[in-house]
Amino acid sequence: MINHRWPGIVLLTIALVQAQDQLADPELEYPAYTPNATDLVLSRSKYIDQLQGFWLTQCIANWTGLITEMDKIEPPFYTDENWGGPDERNIWGNFIPSSNRVTMQLDSSSEFPDETVVFTKSDSADWTLSENQDRISANVWITRKHNQSIFNIAQEDGYSGTAGSPTGTLWADTTTAAADSGSYTNFVGMHGGSSQSIINDTISLYLPQDSLYFDVVFTSYTGQNNGGGFSYIRTSVNNSELDMD
Repeated sequence: MINHRWPGIVLLTIALVQAQDQLADPELEYPAYTPNATDLVLSRSKYIDQLQGFWLTQCIANWTGLITEMDKIEPPFYTDENWGGPDERNIWGNFIPSSNRVTMQLDSSSEFPDETVVFTKSDSADWTLSENQDRISANVWITRKHNQSIFNIAQEDGYSGTAGSPTGTLWADTTTAAADSGSYTNFVGMHGGSSQSIINDTISLYLPQDSLYFDVVFTSYTGQNNGGGFSYIRTSVNNSELDMD
């Protein structure tokens, strides 16, 4: 559904952007006209701006709504707590979920960019709360206590160097496209004990239990015992295009 809708969205959005720079059609004639007191006068620039905003909202609603469409036709409806959780059955077709998770992820056949998530766990934030965990899959929920390194709270209670935390994850100090099967190790082994060395670099994350790959860019990582904050940008990578020999 997305593949045949989205090009039209892109084309119309481009047309609306171009229209902002051209409020009058050079091929049309505009006779002089003095509005009557009863006339409704519309601003061309405001109309274009509102039309573009309306269309952008429709695009976002289409994109985020496709997965959950017709799942909830009466209360209780989806809330923020459902984000990243299982997609429930819809009321049509064979009454099966349209996706595995409630996210903005496009289907794998899409020619457009894969899912990108910006995640932040603030300093001293409660790592046991869902909003402070990057719940990538049912097996991997990345978070961090007020000190030490990141860990997978879905499978372990805290960071463990001997367990290679975060358990259920492997990391490579290069992009996923440039990595091979021998590139991956645990998180601390990947950055050599210096988390600051990977800030703003693209590294690769692999979830063996889920067969998922991601390009990850850490944008912050609080050091020492100063609260355990960190943030990153995580972008899914289509593993069908990878060569991990």
